[in-house]
Amino acid sequence: MIQATYKTDAERMEEKNIAKALRLREALKEKPYLPFEEDDYPANPDILENVEANQIIFDEELIPENQLEAYKESRRNSKNLQLEDHLNQYSNPFPIEVFPDPIRRHINDVSNTLNFPKEYYAAGILSAVAGAIRNNFQILFKGKLKSTAILSMLIVGRSSINKSGPLERALSPLFAQELAYEREYKIAYTEYKKLKHEGNENLIEPTCKRCMINDATMEAIKDVLVENKAGLTLYADEYLSFLNSMNKYRGGAGDDMQTHLTMWSGKPIKVDRKKKSSPWILQPFLNNAGTIQTDVLIKFISNLNDNNGYLDRLLFATTDTVPQRKWNGLMPNDKLEEQYHAIIKNIINVPSRYNKDGEINPHILNFTKDAFQELIRWQNENSDYCNSLNDQQMIGIYNKLELYLLRFIIIVAMLDYAYKHVKILMKDDMQIIVTKQHVIDAISITEYFRNRANRIMGLVPKKVSIKHYDPRFEKFHNKLPAIFTTRDALKVGRLLGLSERTVYYYLKCDLIKCVEKGQYERCYEQQ
Repeated sequence: MIQATYKTDAERMEEKNIAKALRLREALKEKPYLPFEEDDYPANPDILENVEANQIIFDEELIPENQLEAYKESRRNSKNLQLEDHLNQYSNPFPIEVFPDPIRRHINDVSNTLNFPKEYYAAGILSAVAGAIRNNFQILFKGKLKSTAILSMLIVGRSSINKSGPLERALSPLFAQELAYEREYKIAYTEYKKLKHEGNENLIEPTCKRCMINDATMEAIKDVLVENKAGLTLYADEYLSFLNSMNKYRGGAGDDMQTHLTMWSGKPIKVDRKKKSSPWILQPFLNNAGTIQTDVLIKFISNLNDNNGYLDRLLFATTDTVPQRKWNGLMPNDKLEEQYHAIIKNIINVPSRYNKDGEINPHILNFTKDAFQELIRWQNENSDYCNSLNDQQMIGIYNKLELYLLRFIIIVAMLDYAYKHVKILMKDDMQIIVTKQHVIDAISITEYFRNRANRIMGLVPKKVSIKHYDPRFEKFHNKLPAIFTTRDALKVGRLLGLSERTVYYYLKCDLIKCVEKGQYERCYEQQ
């Protein structure tokens, strides 16, 4: 007797992926891929070699080139829904199509070889680009109003999922730059000591440039920012540890949280020192990136007295890839990673400009007319939606998304120029123009983080107040016994002149708990 064999879903998916990879290899053999335009040049010319077709790349990679633009357009059009429709989309993956082609391919590559969740790695790349931009580029909005690219990014997931790996690898161009700064400093300091030993006077002791910092108190961060006015990226693998370190040495009575909020807004802060001068940092730039477990984050939010709006400023990157993925024998494509590093390096290599007072004089990004109109259209829709809500916490988060949209526009535009228009970035009088497509792509990123904020906040226990309901409910709730049945509730409703439909609606409210079918318990306000 022949025994039938059945394949698991994982086995069928693996066969499907292998078939896709084989088709992709054949396609790439016919038309090799060049990462940059011929009239542009990357930081490392050696990476202009063709990409070898030795990796499995899925999703958009398998769409024929003559259909790819139409596919992208359909993706973008699908995102131009009413805002309330966005909130109902429980599956809203990160829109990696907004990245330059080499970076998009790189994200797919590390996802398929290293099992990195795409959402985590893509969010880490956003933080890396923001850290490369620093204070050197700002966007002009309505006259003299400017915005920087500061992000506060949290990679959120359960304890066993890979969060640190994707973030660390995404930030690796900044780590590499930090090591380069250290090497430059050691050479300069050696020369300084040599000249000083030879009797040279009026020497200025060199300082070490920085672009990253971690495991530091707010006092230490401010001291480093004084010497590095272009800005820093704070990397906190366990972000809660950084939050707990605030005011650690002041018995919880300091103003570290307020200082952090001020830095996020790019407003001036004063560095108070006891024995030295107390300088001002007029344009502080502190980009933030870290990881946190979902349950730890929910507990933190639940206990947070968020009158200062700190929660509104956090970006949450979560993943739809929940099941544990099996290891495979595939290796990451080094060419793709080199291209990613080269694009980030093209942004880092833009020298900082300073005015006569020694303050940063940033390059300014300007909108085209249709780009600005697209920005206004989205903001008006967001404003209408906020006005229709009663949840003040979500209104605060949505309002901050308007500021984040400007920051994402800077990131998207700078990635575009660092990939396609490198020569422009090498001019001191460069003109960076924000197009309508830049705005559309930034809106896609913003809507991803709106979706994730709704997911996270949906897990947080609500602090319910009876004042959230209409006055009739308060009277109905007060007349109910501690334990009651549906019949009891209907009786109370008739005494108050309520319809049965209204009573059944009230029975679903947060201040009434269904113990079992037909039996309820009256709950009280959560303080």
